[in-house]
Amino acid sequence: MENSNSIVLNGNSKEIIRETLFQETVSVSLLNGQSVLGATAKSRVTAIEALDGELRVSVKTTFTVVKKDEEGSVYAEKEESETQRSIVVNGLKATSKVNVTARVTECEKTDASSSRLRATVEVSGWFIRMNEIVLADASRGDIKCKTEKIAVENVLALADTTMPLTYTDEARMPIARVVDYDCQVSVDTVYPSAGTYRAEGELIVRVVAMADNGSFFTQSFSHPFSADNAEEFLNENMKLEVEGKIKSAEYTVTESDKRILVSDVTAVLVGVALEEKEGESVLDAYSLTNEIEKVEETTKINSRFCLRSVREKATATVGVEGGVSEVLCVLTPCVSVVGRMGEDGIVAEGVVGASVLYTDENGTTKSIVGEIPFMSRLGGEYPCETVFAPEVIVTALNARPRGGSEIELTAELLVTVRGAKEKEICVIADVVMGEEKDRDDVAISLYIVKKGETLWDVAKELNADEEVLAEQNADVALPLKGGEKIILYKEIKDE
Repeated sequence: MENSNSIVLNGNSKEIIRETLFQETVSVSLLNGQSVLGATAKSRVTAIEALDGELRVSVKTTFTVVKKDEEGSVYAEKEESETQRSIVVNGLKATSKVNVTARVTECEKTDASSSRLRATVEVSGWFIRMNEIVLADASRGDIKCKTEKIAVENVLALADTTMPLTYTDEARMPIARVVDYDCQVSVDTVYPSAGTYRAEGELIVRVVAMADNGSFFTQSFSHPFSADNAEEFLNENMKLEVEGKIKSAEYTVTESDKRILVSDVTAVLVGVALEEKEGESVLDAYSLTNEIEKVEETTKINSRFCLRSVREKATATVGVEGGVSEVLCVLTPCVSVVGRMGEDGIVAEGVVGASVLYTDENGTTKSIVGEIPFMSRLGGEYPCETVFAPEVIVTALNARPRGGSEIELTAELLVTVRGAKEKEICVIADVVMGEEKDRDDVAISLYIVKKGETLWDVAKELNADEEVLAEQNADVALPLKGGEKIILYKEIKDE
């Protein structure tokens, strides 16, 4: 509602786009004697279209398929699949700022021949709900208003920032072939200032490779980064929430030195800012001449952002039929995770799953899918009520034989949970004039103040100005305590 008797403040909020799960499948071409040893998959959002109440998301899923031929040689190939999904999102507008990500929570073979692979993909995120808070205009001359200053929190979208990141790393062995490659970006801290903000974090690269001597090895690299980003409306008092996403990642093993791996990564910073806007809210109103109707509206707005991170270590064992002689490598893991509010704070729990390549007691190369359940309790004060999709970065993943018939898996995790808190406010959005009041022909009125009443309450009861009452009762001390006698003198005019 917006009219000449009202003032409008923006109180936009950050809202959850709930998790949507779907499955993506690909067929793997297998020549004579070939088989699929293991597979992993990664998904990314390639396009989004926001409509009123609906979000259309295009997702590309890339499968890394590790094959073995009849001679026992191991190598990797890529298979891609792309799909579009429609998600119902209440409150979404075509103009809304939207951020969604796609992640693979599970990757598995669908048949005994291993010629088809299936990935479970989860799409989730947030959008900015446009919310106008309408306040009755307290400066109108035809009504008396009791007001208070209120702070309204308004969520603003930061412009997406693209960061090209190039790093050169030295592998511990010469690389003959890259079997699997993955990178993730984490934003650790954000510093706002006038017209700009700085984001600091790290890029984590994990490589599974075959050395020139035929052995497998896995190596991880971590690179800190910082980025300064211009945003005209920012100031140092705003609260910011920024997250990073990988848009693309490519690697090159140099010809001159097979130990040198060059990573060319494009990351994107996406986020929001919370600004505080002040308005004058009408708590009560009356007219000296007319009856009035007060139009009240209740709305929810964000009041703060929350972020908690914790580093965890989780382990699990998986039984292996036929025994295990040597663990060759672990492919890029898939992670499923949910966040919830527990009795002692926020809890993130889920499962890390990955294909493990190993040799059995006969020296035959095989694979098995191992799962590592985890539960992270993010201690400390967590004053938010909403939990957005938690982020889990696997910073290290290792496997080793145990007892000849088991494989022990160990994962090091960086678990991050973001949230928001809402508050509900009720305001008088408008004051509508009604019929004229009956004429009062009483020249002197006496009012006994009740306990808890203010001079405003008395003036409203007597249909008078506070200033007039204060002037005519100058001997009455303020604030009122109850029991005081307030007198109103009015001049009665003949018609």
